[in-house]
Amino acid sequence: MKITVPACISASLEYTKSTRPYQAFETLAYKVMDFVCPKNELTERRGFKFIPNFVVNALGYMTYALACPSYKTLKPTESDANLKALVKDVNEVFNNLVAEVKQRCPSTENMSWEIRVKQDDTVNAFCCPGGKVAITTGILEMMKGKETNNIKRKDMIAAVLGHEIVHAVAEHGAKRMQISIFSSLVIKCAAYGLSVLFVRKPNIDQALIGNEKKKAEKEATEKFIENRNRFCKTIENICSLPTFFLETGHSQSNEFEADEFGIEIAHKAKYNINASVSLQQMFLGMKGQSENQQKGWFQKAGDAISSHPPSDERLQKNRETINRLKNPA
Repeated sequence: MKITVPACISASLEYTKSTRPYQAFETLAYKVMDFVCPKNELTERRGFKFIPNFVVNALGYMTYALACPSYKTLKPTESDANLKALVKDVNEVFNNLVAEVKQRCPSTENMSWEIRVKQDDTVNAFCCPGGKVAITTGILEMMKGKETNNIKRKDMIAAVLGHEIVHAVAEHGAKRMQISIFSSLVIKCAAYGLSVLFVRKPNIDQALIGNEKKKAEKEATEKFIENRNRFCKTIENICSLPTFFLETGHSQSNEFEADEFGIEIAHKAKYNINASVSLQQMFLGMKGQSENQQKGWFQKAGDAISSHPPSDERLQKNRETINRLKNPA
């Protein structure tokens, strides 16, 4: 007995048979893409990744321990009431921001978050891979007397720490490390390849015999190695300039990204995000600059090679981010 399959079912079966291999290939391709070029949970941008997290985090921890040793940090048990209150504020803001980040990016639950207040007059804050954040007493001292009716010290601390926390979540440190390693490897391979093409071994007098020939061969080999090393070093030095600009441009892009998402996190945590503008205005004041000041070519060149974008540009972008958050479309 012949069974007649309805046309709609027959077409469906044929479609499934014809597309199954392509679907399997597509699934595999996505899995490979997610492994090699994963999407960041916070920024939702993909980035090439070849160094395992545990290696990056271990290096980050070692860097953190060296740059911000425990004996140089303020503790919650400080005898000075002002310092104790300062550490309390920093820890409170940090914990609130991290809680917000964990809610937005569940994968950050596994990060080893830590904050330290480093006793250092330098106006600075930094983050090491894995969630290790530090803020100096210098930048906290700079905030003194800058509070207004709407912007408090905690708001300004949130502007700083939100920026650093994003560096950790967006894995900017790991990306910078990978760019440095990858570019160095490519340059060394290219230099060696060019040396094979252009550096030749010195000719040896074929009339030499015995010990004289062995001595000449040894000298020729040593000269060849010396010439090849010098050639490779020259190529690496030539390539170091474009590599430097590549890393600088990437670093400045990361700073803008950390500003943007840091403001978003601080906003979600109920802090006054106008503090991010006040902070950049403070940095401009430290450099003796104003917001609308015209820059000379020398200053523009300095901004171009700096690892951080100029404060006036950051200030403008921060204003744009604040307007977007306060006036959503």
